[in-house]
Amino acid sequence: ILAGRGVKGCERELLQLAEKWGAPIMTTLPAKSCVPHDHQLYIGGLGQGGSDIATELLREADGCLILGATWWPQEVVPAPIPVIQVDARPENIGDRMPITAAVAGGMSSVLPQMIREIGDGAPFAWLQRVQELKGNWKSQLEREAKLDTEPIAPQRVVAALHQVVEADAIMALDVGDHLLWFNRVFQAKKQEILISGRWRTLGFGLPAAMAAKLAEPERQVVVLAGDGGFGTTWADLITAVAYKLPISIILINNGVYAMERNRMIKGGLKTLGGEVNSPDFVQMAEAFGAEGYRVEQTKELEPALRAALASREVSLVDVRCDDTIVPHTKL
Repeated sequence: ILAGRGVKGCERELLQLAEKWGAPIMTTLPAKSCVPHDHQLYIGGLGQGGSDIATELLREADGCLILGATWWPQEVVPAPIPVIQVDARPENIGDRMPITAAVAGGMSSVLPQMIREIGDGAPFAWLQRVQELKGNWKSQLEREAKLDTEPIAPQRVVAALHQVVEADAIMALDVGDHLLWFNRVFQAKKQEILISGRWRTLGFGLPAAMAAKLAEPERQVVVLAGDGGFGTTWADLITAVAYKLPISIILINNGVYAMERNRMIKGGLKTLGGEVNSPDFVQMAEAFGAEGYRVEQTKELEPALRAALASREVSLVDVRCDDTIVPHTKL
């Protein structure tokens, strides 16, 4: 099962269907918090920023049921797999992927009917295979979360953020490699995750977070951005300060447009234009009236994040990171 934002409000029915069917569950980024990550059938996201085991199990599966999602990364999914798509909006069906069958309808009405009608259980060997791969993947993520390097590994930043962010926070993700690391490493609880899914707009994080804070003033609002994307809208810091919107910006500062530069490297191209000439973000934040924290070593990471998230002011944490190449990157 690939579950998207459309399953929100029907999380219980989604799990009932998966458990009755014996189907592992993949999620899109906006639906990442819809399934407990320790659930035996949850196998992560689909695509480069998702889990390796999601792609592997999809290749072994008899079919894929897509629920309220339009994400379908053609480069990692097996072309011949039968696809059944369920969506409340008929115009979404078949828009991104070839489908074998379609159901137009809301999840609150479709999922209970599926639960009633679908046959029980998957072969024990299949469920055992899912658990074996899930255990291996969990061990891999635990190793990445403990990386202690200088510059700091982006996986370590995401793992630390998971430890300190509130369970119901709103998290606005800018566009870049950090979004892929987030999808790979972050163990979501009930966080609301905002992304620029269709247009992939650099600079999305900060204005999206300001809108979220205005809409939900009592909730913690966090931006995760790269220095390249943040540089396109950082002037809006002065707006956040002026309107007293206490949001926290976590900046993955690696000095490059990592997603594009690393693709160039993998393709054997010259990386002209891949570097980012950024100002001192801490001094800039302070000049705008925000709080600034600089992190250069892993031991400084969690204390700085906690201080920024506890602040009643606009805050920015500038984390000096390595531009680690995301697995499976290609031109």
